[in-house]
Amino acid sequence: MPARQQILVHYLNSVPLSAKVGVGEVNGLGDGLAAWHGRDFRDVNRILREPVSESTLDEQALAFRQVLPLPIAQRAPSYFLQKNNDALAKLTDSYLRLLGNGGVISPALRDAALATQLTLDRTKSKPRAPTSYVEHKTVLTMRTQLMQALGLKTIYDLDRLDLSATSTLDDAVQLAVSDRLADAATKDGARAAGLVGDKMLMPADDPSKIAYSFTLFERRGNENVVRVQTDSVNQPFDINSGARLNLGSTAKLRTLITYLQIVSALNAKYANEDPKTLRAMIPQVDPSDALTRWALDYLSTTRDRSLPAMLEAAVQRKYSANPGETFYTGGGAQSFNNFESSENAQILTVQSAFQHSVNLVFGRLMRDIVHYEMIQVAGPPSTYLDDPAVRNRYLTQFADGESPVYMKRFYTRYAGKSNDEALQVLLQHTRKGPARIAAQREPERQPGMVQRLDARANEEHPVKMARRRRSRQVLQQIRDRQVQPQRSRLYRGHPSARTVVAELPARAFRCDARSGPARWRDYLRMSNPFWKRCT
Repeated sequence: MPARQQILVHYLNSVPLSAKVGVGEVNGLGDGLAAWHGRDFRDVNRILREPVSESTLDEQALAFRQVLPLPIAQRAPSYFLQKNNDALAKLTDSYLRLLGNGGVISPALRDAALATQLTLDRTKSKPRAPTSYVEHKTVLTMRTQLMQALGLKTIYDLDRLDLSATSTLDDAVQLAVSDRLADAATKDGARAAGLVGDKMLMPADDPSKIAYSFTLFERRGNENVVRVQTDSVNQPFDINSGARLNLGSTAKLRTLITYLQIVSALNAKYANEDPKTLRAMIPQVDPSDALTRWALDYLSTTRDRSLPAMLEAAVQRKYSANPGETFYTGGGAQSFNNFESSENAQILTVQSAFQHSVNLVFGRLMRDIVHYEMIQVAGPPSTYLDDPAVRNRYLTQFADGESPVYMKRFYTRYAGKSNDEALQVLLQHTRKGPARIAAQREPERQPGMVQRLDARANEEHPVKMARRRRSRQVLQQIRDRQVQPQRSRLYRGHPSARTVVAELPARAFRCDARSGPARWRDYLRMSNPFWKRCT
C-alpha cells in the first residue's frame, strides 16, 4: 500500500494542467493551485488536514473545491481550464456527490463544497523582474549536459523526468567569482583588478565591451573536477561550454613576435662585427640553428645593418607551405594542414603567410625558433647527442622521469580487468585498422591473444580482412623481422600500454618465490628500459 500511495503522489505532482500566460506550462497540484486559484500548496494542505468542524467547514470546503477540479481536468486540460469552465464545474459537482455518497468525505463537507462557486484565475501574472543570465547559466549548462548524458533531445524532455542530480561546483565560490567578473565590467572595477595600464585597457576604454570567462578545476585523486565555471556575458550563451575559439591566428601573432625578438637580439649581438668575422662564424654554427646562420649571412652581405632593415628582411624570408612533412614536438609526431589546399605547393614569405594565416609556414618557423632557443639554453645538440655516454645518461634520466608516469596511468586503466576487457579498452584507444590491430598482438606473452585479436579485427573490419587478410600478413612480417620500432609505428600508441595489458593477467616477474599477479612496484621496475628483466 505505501508503494501505491507513493506512485499516486508522483502522478499528482506531475499531472499536466495546461499553461498560462506569464507562467508557462503548469504541472502538478502545487503549480495548479498557484496558477489557477492563487493558493499556496502548503497552506491548502494545512487546511485540509485539520478536523472538520463548524469553524473550519467553509474554509475546508473552498480548499477542497479548488483541489478536486485539477485532477479531473487532466483528461483535457486546455479544454476544461481555458475553454469550458462550466463543463468542469458540472463534473466537479458530480464527483463531490459520489465522494459524499461513498463515505470518502462527510455530508457536511460535500454540501458546503457544492454550495461554493469558483471562478478560475485568468489574470496575467505581473511582469517578472529582469533575470540575470549569469546567475542561472551554470544551472542551464548542467541541465544541457544531463540531457545529453541521458540521450534526450530537448530540455522539455528532461523536465518530464523526476530525478535529482549533484554537481561538483562550489556555489559560494561560483557566486564570488561571478561578482568579481561583473565588477571588472565597470571602469572602477577594471582599474581595481589591474586591467588598466600599459598594453592593457586604456583609461578611456569601456570594459563592459569585454567578455570574461573563468573555469577552475580541483584535483581529486585521479580526477579533475570542475569547481567554478562562469562568465560575464549576461546572455543565454555560455562561453565556457558553448564557444569554439580558434586561436590559431593568435598563436601565429605570438610566434611572429617571438621571431622578431630573436632577430632583434641577433642584430644587437652581431651588427658591429666586420663581414670577414661574420663569414668565419657561419661554419661554426650548429646546422639546426637556421636563424643564427641566416642572421650571420645577412649581416655579412648587407650594407644597411640597422634593426628596421634587418626586421624587414626577416619577414621576407621564405618557407615552404607543403604539408607533407612530420613535425616532432613535445606531444609526439604531428602533421598539419593548411586552411586552403591551393597553398600547399607555394613557397611564401613570412609576411605573406601571416597575412593569409598559412599553417605550415608558421610550423616551420616555429621549429626554427625552438631549435634556436634550445641551443641558447643547452648548447648545440652535438655536445650531448654525439657522445654515446652523455646520450645514454640523458636518455636514462628521461626514461626514469617519464616512464613511471605512463606506466602508472596504464596500470590504473587496466588493473582488475580480464584479458578480454583489457583488450577492449586497448582497442578503444587505438585508431582502428587491420595492420594496427595486428601490431598489438603479443602471443609470446598471452596465449590466445592472436585468436582474440583476429576475431576482433574480423568483427570490426570484415571487408578489409576478407579481401586482403592484412592483419596476418603484417604480423608475420613483423615477427619474422623482429623489428620492435616498426611494430610501435604501426600500433600508433604508447608501447607501455601493450606491455601492461600483456603482463597484468600473467604471473609475471618471477624473480623470487612469490606467485600471483604482478604488483605496481613490479611495473615501476619494468618501466625503466635499462632494467634487465630476470629470467
